[in-house]
Amino acid sequence: MTQDSRSHLVHEVVVGGGSNTVFNGLIAWLMLKSGPPMVWSGPHSFAVDIAATALLLPLIVALIVIPLQRKNLKLQRTTGEMIISASYEQPIDLKVTTYVYRFDAREKAPLF
Repeated sequence: MTQDSRSHLVHEVVVGGGSNTVFNGLIAWLMLKSGPPMVWSGPHSFAVDIAATALLLPLIVALIVIPLQRKNLKLQRTTGEMIISASYEQPIDLKVTTYVYRFDAREKAPLF
């Protein structure tokens, strides 16, 4: 994996995962702060909800994101190697200026 690919993945995990954790935690706290305490087991536990979410959410996200991102990939096969190229641009409006985040990666793998 190239350094550009690795930095892109780290950026996506930190920004996406971090903001998701903060906002979901804040929303849950605001909704449940005046209610009874939550328990791990019993008839009104949230352990089953967490397990179901952990199993279903990645599947749902993959079913949505993979078809959307497939158009950004290009696959070339030759007799000796396979080349995968991915590139896209994401404009970010900063109100003062527009920053365009560009991602362009190319990986080669030998065919046996």
